[in-house]
Amino acid sequence: LQLSVEERHQARWQYLRAESEIEDLQAALSDAKVALFDERERAVGLAGENDTLKLQEVEDRSRIQQLLALTQPVTDEVTIFRDRVPSHLHRGHLPIEGPGGGLISDVTRSKISVHKPRPAASYTQGLV
Repeated sequence: LQLSVEERHQARWQYLRAESEIEDLQAALSDAKVALFDERERAVGLAGENDTLKLQEVEDRSRIQQLLALTQPVTDEVTIFRDRVPSHLHRGHLPIEGPGGGLISDVTRSKISVHKPRPAASYTQGLV
């Protein structure tokens, strides 16, 4: 009978120790689940912020290209050939000054650069 009491006491002690270990493991599992949930929530928030920044980057690049385009002059090139003078221009009456200040004859091929100012509306396009 003495052995059975001692065995029962030992079994009870092992049971309590195992129960305590189970409680500790359950608490650790619960803490891990909470930490996992928090990390997932943080990852979703960072993914949303990343998407927002990517969209902003595309908009910023577009705006930079618009601003760069405003800093470069617009140049149109007109080439007049002797045998293809427009009908409204008569031969010998081409009042265009050459680079040296003299008139350009209708016999000479010439390229004339014309700078056109940008319309005021283009400065406000794309502003938020």
